[in-house]
Amino acid sequence: EKKQSAPSSSSSDVNIRRVAAAAKTYRPLLCVLYQDYRKGRHLKTYALDTRLLELTNGPWDTLMVEEGCNKLIAVPAPLYGVLFIGQYSVAYRYGDNCQRVQVPDGDLCCFDCVQHKRPHINIHGDGDGDGEEEQNNTMDVAIADENETEPTFVDGARWLIGDGLNRSLNMLVLKHTANFIVKQLEFNKLGEIVSPSTVSYICSGLAFVGSCAGDSQFIEIHSDKEWRKRREQEDDDDDDDDDDDDDIAMN
Repeated sequence: EKKQSAPSSSSSDVNIRRVAAAAKTYRPLLCVLYQDYRKGRHLKTYALDTRLLELTNGPWDTLMVEEGCNKLIAVPAPLYGVLFIGQYSVAYRYGDNCQRVQVPDGDLCCFDCVQHKRPHINIHGDGDGDGEEEQNNTMDVAIADENETEPTFVDGARWLIGDGLNRSLNMLVLKHTANFIVKQLEFNKLGEIVSPSTVSYICSGLAFVGSCAGDSQFIEIHSDKEWRKRREQEDDDDDDDDDDDDDIAMN
C-alpha cells in the first residue's frame, strides 16, 4: 500500500465496493473502499457531522490498496480500525497504523470474528458426511506466547477466514500491545474444509462452515492439550471395551 492525495474525480467516475464504520472518534467515521476509472482501488475515510448531517473528509489519508481487494471489515473495540482482504494479502489500518501480511493465492470469501480465549487452537473436521472413516485435520497454531503480558485475547484479535479456492479454514491474528495497538498480523492455515460460502463462529469453540454444495460442516475449535486428552480418553475406552470382550469370550 502507499499513501496518495485524495482523488479529484467525481463520484460518477468511481465505483464504491464496500463501506464500513470503523473507529472510535468524536464523530462517526466511515471507511469506503472504491475503484476509480483506471480500476485502481483505494480506501478513503469520511467523517459524519451528526449535527449538520453532512459527510466531510476523514482524518486518514487516502490509501491505495491491492487491486484485488474486495472485502472491508470493521474491527470492534478495543482495537478498532478496519481489515481489507485481497487476493494476495490481508491488511489492517487504524489512523496512520498500517499492517499487512501476505496470504497464499486463493479466494478469501468469508470470515467471522472469534471471541473465545485459547492460547492455542486446532481444527477438528468431521469428514465429508458420507459414512466413511472420520477425517481429522489438526494443526497447532500459536496465537501468542503464554508468558506475554499483552492482553492477546480481546474482541477483534482473531478471525476465522474461509478460502473457497483452496478449501481451507484459516486464522488471522492481530498481535497487539497492552495499549491495544496492532503491531503485527499473522495468517495461519488451520486445516482443510469443504468449499465454504460462509463461516460463522457460534460459541464455546464451535463454528459452522456453510457450503452451497450441500456438504456444510460443524467445526470444533479447541486447544491442542484438550485434543490430546480427548484422544487418549477415547483410546483408553476402546482398550477397556476390548478387555470386556475378552472376558466374555473366556467365560
